[in-house]
Amino acid sequence: MSLFAWSEIKQLQKAIKKNPNDIGLILKLGWLHLDEGREAEAQEQFSSALDKATTSYFKAQARFGLAMVDLRRGEVDAARAAIESVFQESTDFPRSAEAHFYLGTLYEKQLRESKEPGASSKPRASGSGLLEKTVREYEAAIAQGSREAGQARYFLGKLYLDYGEGEKALTSLETTLKDEKLEKALRVEIYSILGTLYKTLREDLETAKAYHRRVLEQTSNPALLASTHRQLGDIYQEQTLYPLALDSYQRALKYYGETQGKEVLETHLSLAEMYLKDGNFRKAVESGEQILSLQVESRDLLKRAYALLSKGYQRLESYEKALEFQKLHLESIAPPAERSITVPTEKIISLAELAYIYEKLGSYEEAVESYKSALKLQPDPQTAADIHLALGRIYLLQEKYNPAIKQLESSLKLQTLEEKKAEAYRLLGECFVKRGDTEKGIEMFGTVIANYKELEVAAEVKKELKDLKKEIIQEARGGGTSRREAPTEEEAERLKAIIDEVIDEKGFFERLKQGLAKTHQNFISNLETLLSGRTKIDTDLLEELEEVLILADLGVDTTVKVISHIQERVKKRELEDPAQLKSHLKHEILTILKNGETTIDVTRATPFVILVIGVNGTGKTTTIGKLAHGFKKAGKEVLLAAGDTFRAAAIEQLEIWGQRAGCEVIKHAAGADPSAVVYDAMHAAKSRNADVVIVDTAGRLHTKKNLMDELKKMKRIAGRELPGAPHEVLLVLDATTGQNAISQAKLFNEGVGLTGLILTKLDGTAKGGIITGIVNELKIPVAYIGVGEKLDDLRPFKAEEFVEALFAE
Repeated sequence: MSLFAWSEIKQLQKAIKKNPNDIGLILKLGWLHLDEGREAEAQEQFSSALDKATTSYFKAQARFGLAMVDLRRGEVDAARAAIESVFQESTDFPRSAEAHFYLGTLYEKQLRESKEPGASSKPRASGSGLLEKTVREYEAAIAQGSREAGQARYFLGKLYLDYGEGEKALTSLETTLKDEKLEKALRVEIYSILGTLYKTLREDLETAKAYHRRVLEQTSNPALLASTHRQLGDIYQEQTLYPLALDSYQRALKYYGETQGKEVLETHLSLAEMYLKDGNFRKAVESGEQILSLQVESRDLLKRAYALLSKGYQRLESYEKALEFQKLHLESIAPPAERSITVPTEKIISLAELAYIYEKLGSYEEAVESYKSALKLQPDPQTAADIHLALGRIYLLQEKYNPAIKQLESSLKLQTLEEKKAEAYRLLGECFVKRGDTEKGIEMFGTVIANYKELEVAAEVKKELKDLKKEIIQEARGGGTSRREAPTEEEAERLKAIIDEVIDEKGFFERLKQGLAKTHQNFISNLETLLSGRTKIDTDLLEELEEVLILADLGVDTTVKVISHIQERVKKRELEDPAQLKSHLKHEILTILKNGETTIDVTRATPFVILVIGVNGTGKTTTIGKLAHGFKKAGKEVLLAAGDTFRAAAIEQLEIWGQRAGCEVIKHAAGADPSAVVYDAMHAAKSRNADVVIVDTAGRLHTKKNLMDELKKMKRIAGRELPGAPHEVLLVLDATTGQNAISQAKLFNEGVGLTGLILTKLDGTAKGGIITGIVNELKIPVAYIGVGEKLDDLRPFKAEEFVEALFAE
């Protein structure tokens, strides 16, 4: 006891002797004894005060004093009961805030002791409402300004955290940090907790890092330093900042020193995994082997270590060692007793990894067995697609072409990744070629080039096709070495032509540019002649420009619109130099045509029905054949419906296109009801799982009402048998007809309702400007354009590509 405390006690004792009924003095002496650790003396004074008190105000203070004596002695049940009785006596006394705090700590102690033996540290919710009572008392202590308010917020935050109330915990702990009297050790602990919460709860890695760095700045505790560096390593790893992650894990292990335990092993593993991601494969496997030499009891850590070593040895191309650890990984996933009950997704992945290692070792039968075992466990669609792809690759290596094709086709049905779709088509191409179905193989290779031209595999496929062309020539001359039946010279020439078409070295843009040459000459050349030598934009120039645009078949309405925009810019002095007119016109035309783009997405319905209409001579049936070819190249099952029953030749022509594209044709005899053909086609599409149905129609003259009614009937029958059909109604227009095309489109749109246009024969006309007039006046999008006779000369309309080709020098 200090001299000051001893002196103060003596003075109080003298004062009480003079005034033995002064309860305030007695209580003050009791608290002084308690502060000095003299529980017996404190109890004596508090008991005396309780005996002499006549008001609840003093009785409550005396009872609280006695409760604190019980608490000091470790008699928590008695202390809790005493404080509860205090609040029954009075809720308004000088130390009520302090009483709320201590009652909260006592409820929390009871709550935490109520958890089941062997359970996690999270307390068990109790029917007695202990959690609610604890929260209530802490909140009351904070609200009444207890000197322990900072601690109350901290305890409350920890409690919320343990009960999964992360946001409440975060708010409470951040508020606690505002308490300037908060002890440094407690502040550092809160920084650590908040760092973890911001990472796991809010996924705010930058704020999480900031809190963890504060811990590093304010603590010298090795265990806390190690844990914080480990958590920073996890954050850096998530941010793919691998060098920083490596450094953090290494620092963590330095502070752990000789300490052992799961957290230390996890840090060793994380460091080894960082070596793997950073490309230091040798260091990764060395670290992994070192981890296994330690006492690792956790199955999860063993699994991670085995997976690490398997991957590391694969990167080092030590497949025998990789196989050893992959088998251990598979065995560690679940004990034998559990395997028949639950099979986690990781087992599927582990089996697939094992199969891949067998494949690299050339043990194809074991690889197939492992992949099939993985498939039996019903993996998610993407994983199943990858496994089918791998099986197809192995069967191809084993020269089992039919099973390979089956697996690759199964992969394509499930595959969502573009790179892997392209690889599946490439492998299908190899399978068909080696099986002897060369044309089908070329088609598969063509799908890669057409749909995945941005990927590296497209360049590889072009090289394969060039090599195949050389082989075909050699085989036709009797010098080939493949197992295919040697083609005749005529067949070889046909296959060569198909390959040249598929490779398409010239490129569609150049063909488009060439196809628009007449339009370019009619429009751009005239425009350049008009602008040559002009020094200002005046009325005469604009009138002559108007004439150029009309002659280029932009149409009167569109021309007036374009000229009006130019006049506005001239008036605002935004356009003064005639040399700028060409680029301005390019921008104007592009703006109009951008509104005319559309994408035919055949995946939005299955089967997807397209009704193709148009007058005689537009190239409608040929266009249908080219559409079918394009969809087949994209891997779709296509069905053609010969709805043009007015001409026997039209049915025969469609059958020829069907054979070329590899599509079945639904037909009736010439003169039959076209709607009956549509009816049969809808049912055939459903029963045969077709992806796309393209319906041909007669070359109707748009002025004949009875034929327009027939079209409406065909639409109605399609929709009745297949709700939502037809999903597209496309009108084929001949670009050479110029303004007459707009008249046709207007009448067909009024009659049956168009969803899109196909503009053909752009390569044979100087009236390509009609496309701008159509888009501007009718507001019907252009789906496809045709600029040549080749199968791939029909392409989806892209405004920017079209305008660039039109204005190209």
